[in-house]
Amino acid sequence: MEKYITNDDYLKAKGINLEVELQDDDNKSNKVTRFIHEVTDWLTDYVVRVYACNDINEAFNPNGWDNLPEFRQKFFRMAVIEQIEYILNNGLISVNSGINQNLGIVVDYTAVELSHNAYNKLFLGAFCNIRKGRTCQGKRP
Repeated sequence: MEKYITNDDYLKAKGINLEVELQDDDNKSNKVTRFIHEVTDWLTDYVVRVYACNDINEAFNPNGWDNLPEFRQKFFRMAVIEQIEYILNNGLISVNSGINQNLGIVVDYTAVELSHNAYNKLFLGAFCNIRKGRTCQGKRP
């Protein structure tokens, strides 16, 4: 199963065509694919930054995705769909609004919030059950 969803996946899940929904920008080529990849990459970075456990780090390594159980892959993809819906509904089309592209640093990572529905999907897929710096028993190591 591919990590990145497609416009068809979103259309089937939410009944919305991203080609129609997304506003035109300066670079019209592959705008839907670029948007989906930006949201997916942001969600990946968020999970690794906040809930970085060894299996999560391994899952998002180049070859790690294929080693994840299929149910976890499905829940991550569903979380991406929920996050896209959240961004579209709240008018925040650019998931890079908190990143300084020229310097390559995060200026304000709170510019984009994780939606509750995306969090629920990530939780059910065991991506965000243990916060970074905690053990399975909830204690700091």
